[in-house]
Amino acid sequence: MFYRLTQAWRAIFIKVSKEDRELALSILKETWEREIFLSLSEYDQNHSIRIVKEIILEVKTPSKLLLRLSLLHDCGKSSSLTLIDRALYSKFKISRKEISKHSYLGYLKVKQWDLELAELISKHHSEGEDNTIETFQYYDNRN
Repeated sequence: MFYRLTQAWRAIFIKVSKEDRELALSILKETWEREIFLSLSEYDQNHSIRIVKEIILEVKTPSKLLLRLSLLHDCGKSSSLTLIDRALYSKFKISRKEISKHSYLGYLKVKQWDLELAELISKHHSEGEDNTIETFQYYDNRN
């Protein structure tokens, strides 16, 4: 319950700072990556940046792929999803198809440019199959 209240508070009050956006864009070098990241809702940008910041602080030498996955993993979500949609899905697994299928939609969005990244996006809610997914999931679950 506390987690959901924190999530709601972040969604309403926390905005992406100029420094945080610059951090994300310094990791995402390709134009298509930047466009996808900037198309995310402010909530999803914040969520992704929190993951990246924790990884940078705690992982000795994070791979570029892990950082890019962290920033783009929710790119299959529609920016029109409300906090209520997300909460209903998280708690009851009831909501719009975009949430339940966002991993696959993210895969479709990214595969034309980077198949390896797209495959990781498609698996980011699946059981960890490799170190990159397992590391990502640990930090995603904390944020």
